Amino acid sequence: MGNHKSKSDYHQGRRKNQVDQLLGSIKYDRHHVVKVQENKSHAWNAEDSSDVMLVSPDGLTMRRVCREGSSDGIRGKVAYTSGRHTFQFTCSNSNHFSDVMLGVSTSEAPLMFTGCTDVVGATADSWGWHISGSRLVHDGRTVGAFPCQQSYTVPNTLYAVLDMDNGTLR
Repeated sequence: MGNHKSKSDYHQGRRKNQVDQLLGSIKYDRHHVVKVQENKSHAWNAEDSSDVMLVSPDGLTMRRVCREGSSDGIRGKVAYTSGRHTFQFTCSNSNHFSDVMLGVSTSEAPLMFTGCTDVVGATADSWGWHISGSRLVHDGRTVGAFPCQQSYTVPNTLYAVLDMDNGTLR
């Protein structure tokens, strides 16, 4: 029976190779290296968040103040309409991405809900990944799973690649 891979394994491996190639090009291609000042201009936007989000002075770190009975979100400073953009997310606390969602939204998507709910992906204006639940969410519904394997360990650092020209977030 040998080394037969399922269709989902093939696509998962293909996606991983594409992301590895993109990250590799960023490390070694001097034209794609993002300077710290550029990072700050694309950082978290304290003015475009729910009221319990605290943003560091440089804008590169955010923290949610625990407020029972609410779900909260924050957007970045830049709205992207074209190009390919890579983001790094690092979780330094013991919760390690529990109940954290990453995703994209339009400026119309709400950033706060009462109760424990998925903020990113709650409406047609956002698409989210519930990390610890492996769920992809859009318009208030689970629309898929990522990663496809049933058990995985979430690393301390995650990368997201937003390709506006192809309409993908990986």
